[in-house]
Amino acid sequence: MAEEDDLLAGEDEEGEGEMPSEGGGIGRTLAKILTFVAFGVVAIIIMIVVNYIMIKSMTKTKKKVVDTQTYDPSFKPRTPALQTRKLKAFRVNLDVTDESNSQVFVQCTLSLAYNGKNTALTNELVARDDQIRSRVNSIIASKRYDEINTAFKRKNYLSREILTEINSILMAGRVRDIYITQFTIAKPS
Repeated sequence: MAEEDDLLAGEDEEGEGEMPSEGGGIGRTLAKILTFVAFGVVAIIIMIVVNYIMIKSMTKTKKKVVDTQTYDPSFKPRTPALQTRKLKAFRVNLDVTDESNSQVFVQCTLSLAYNGKNTALTNELVARDDQIRSRVNSIIASKRYDEINTAFKRKNYLSREILTEINSILMAGRVRDIYITQFTIAKPS
C-alpha cells in the first residue's frame, strides 16, 4: 500500500507540476517568439548596414570612373599620328555588270596610312607604287555594284581587302589603314 501511496503521490506531483508548466509553457513559448523576433530585427539591421556600405562604396567608384572620363587637354594619344601616302586616282570599270546588264564605272582616291618613322617602308611604298596600283585596280574591278555601293561596305570590306593585299607584298613593314578620301560610282540609267 505504501507503494500505491507513493505512486499516487507521484501522480499528484506530476499533476501539480503540469499546471505550473502550462503557465511556464506559455511564458517559454513567448520567450522563444521574442528571441526569434529579436534575432530577426538584428538580422534586418545588419542587412541594412551592409547594403548602405555597399551602395556608398559603389557611388564612390562611379564618381571615380566619371572623373577619369572627363576631357583632359593635356591627354596625348597612345599612338603617334600616322603618315599617309596618297595614291593617284583610280578609274575602273567593274568587270561584273549590274542586274540591268549595264557597265558600272568607279573613280576613287585612296591614301595609305603607315608609320612615317619607318623610312624603309616609305621607300618600299614609293618603289612598289605601280605594283600596289595594279593590285588595287584588280580588287576594285572584281567587285559587283552591290558590294561597294555603301560607305559601310567600302570601309569594312573593300578597304580591309585592299589593306590585306598591300601588306602581303610589303617586306619592310605594314600599312596600318586605308583611307578612302573620294569614291564615286557612275551607273548609267
